[in-house]
Amino acid sequence: FDSPPRGWEPHSFVGTRELWASFEHRWFVWDKLLGLVGIALAGFLDYGGAWYEEQSPRYGGNLGVGLRLGSTLSTVPRTGRFDIAYRFGEQVSGDRWVLSLGSSFIFPFRAIPTVSYTASPPP
Repeated sequence: FDSPPRGWEPHSFVGTRELWASFEHRWFVWDKLLGLVGIALAGFLDYGGAWYEEQSPRYGGNLGVGLRLGSTLSTVPRTGRFDIAYRFGEQVSGDRWVLSLGSSFIFPFRAIPTVSYTASPPP
């Protein structure tokens, strides 16, 4: 992988063949807290693996929850993430529970509601 899956060390999954899926659902708590930051909670499941042609596949994944923070004033639509996850699979070394920090997928675009009206002259 170009970058390791969340909760895994670099080079945990290497090979010329790979398969990976990531599912995440966000619940928006505040869209604009103090007009500065959007806050969301997330639940996620990641699963996949990598291997070389002559080897058997090595699979693993994680299941967890996290906090998402995104600036409402930023010109770059990135979010910060704080995740706690339980890693599972055959190749797990070290602790199965991990804390993962980093940047995340962008928040989806939300249209800003507008009000249209036509001014009319006074009677």
